[in-house]
Amino acid sequence: MSKKSFRFEEQEVIHGRKTIKIGYRRNVVREFEKLRKYTYDTMIFEDIPILKDINTCRIDGVKTLVLKDIGIFDTGIFAMKDLETLIVCGTIGQLRPWVVSYCDNLRTIIIEANVFSCDTYLSFDHCPKLAHVIVRGTFPDKLIHVTDDSKTYFDNETRLVSKIPFENYRKSFDNISDEKKEQVRERLQQSSKWVTRHYGRIQELDDAIGGGASDMWKFIADAFGSWTRAYKMRKIGWEYNAEKEHPSVKSLKRSAEYTPGEYPLPFRFEYAPEDTEAFQRNRRIFHLRKIAGKGDDYIRMMRLCRWIHVSIRHDGKAVPHVLYNLRSLMNATARVGNPGNCFVMAMCLSEALLSIGIKAKYIKGYQLRDDSSQYHVFVAAWSKKLRKWIFLDPTYGAWIKDNSGHLLSPAEIRYNLLHDVPMHINPEADYNGNRESSKTYLSHYLAPNMYYMLANTYSQDETEGDSYHSQGTWVTLVPKGEGNRRFILNPTTDDEYFWQPPE
Repeated sequence: MSKKSFRFEEQEVIHGRKTIKIGYRRNVVREFEKLRKYTYDTMIFEDIPILKDINTCRIDGVKTLVLKDIGIFDTGIFAMKDLETLIVCGTIGQLRPWVVSYCDNLRTIIIEANVFSCDTYLSFDHCPKLAHVIVRGTFPDKLIHVTDDSKTYFDNETRLVSKIPFENYRKSFDNISDEKKEQVRERLQQSSKWVTRHYGRIQELDDAIGGGASDMWKFIADAFGSWTRAYKMRKIGWEYNAEKEHPSVKSLKRSAEYTPGEYPLPFRFEYAPEDTEAFQRNRRIFHLRKIAGKGDDYIRMMRLCRWIHVSIRHDGKAVPHVLYNLRSLMNATARVGNPGNCFVMAMCLSEALLSIGIKAKYIKGYQLRDDSSQYHVFVAAWSKKLRKWIFLDPTYGAWIKDNSGHLLSPAEIRYNLLHDVPMHINPEADYNGNRESSKTYLSHYLAPNMYYMLANTYSQDETEGDSYHSQGTWVTLVPKGEGNRRFILNPTTDDEYFWQPPE
């Protein structure tokens, strides 16, 4: 059979009358569209970091589909009416749970691969002619069920019974033949080489590899009887798990850039005036002008930050069941000796600043990890004197300066963390009286919680929760290409919009 070779943007496509092989570059769908006029019996997707939307190719006529060495298989095989055989092999970074559905002529599925991460089940449903299913390879322990009907997974969830048998070599290795063991070892070596080629290039793929690296290197060590065989994968697993359990600036450095001016939102940021009745009451009850003292506005805001810090002891789980305003929160915490979390302390500081005429808003900062419920709340206060937002954290009684002694904004701090620019926390900063904890404040406490940031469009007393007045809208500053987390509201990648000066 004669073959021709075409090159599109460094992606080689070999095609003939029977087979088309597409690989390595990520934009495989667009490249296939250029060759759609050809008809093939067999299609091979090989060595592709992320494979998405292959159903948009309209690959009618393909009878055999091969997926080999796919980093992220982020799609299903859906409604391929001519498909008869599906083969998944080599190394798979992440395998999604619904692999195949509504393929009327599909008869055979073979999955024999080293898989780093996958969901708890694989489902092949609405394939009436499916007669042969083989699932075997190296899988995570969390894969507990393979079925030809997605509903049976939920029916069997408590019994963990797999309707279609599958073999996980991590559990059966000691019982297979010597010949099969050698084949498994050879495939593990190939997977190690695949990881060396791809790790460190794409964030999503790194997460898939890192999530399964610990289990994979332990199996490699057992299979070869040597830990040195899996040195790189062992290092990846350790670093991934360490960062997952104790996030640091490394997580923040995986952020994409912002895109000023792109996709502007219709909301305006507003700040309640200091003559608001609630603010007048705050000044009278708490003597806020006396606490803030005299001097430039940034000096006064720093004094209020330390006042909130020493008044309320921090406890990450302590949120009083009261109205979210300065008077109610201080009465429920500082005045009776009860603790409050960072959310409580930031709300109190924001409202105290607004009460003396300094425009301020509290910022909810979230981490990168999807499985993380950790967040931190701090305050941004506008200095007319410095013409910039000033970062204040009442949890630590902290603010940040650069090497020249200039106070920094949240945006400047985030940029400096990403680019390793030296910064310093104020020397009196502490956590419930412990100053030692402030040594890792920037790198291991603040940095991971600046990946996503939320602010309300109207800063006032009782900015959220039950209130006598209407509330503003939450806006989330997200890195480019992200924004699908459950807590994200009205995402924007425009950091200039998010940090615009108050009118």
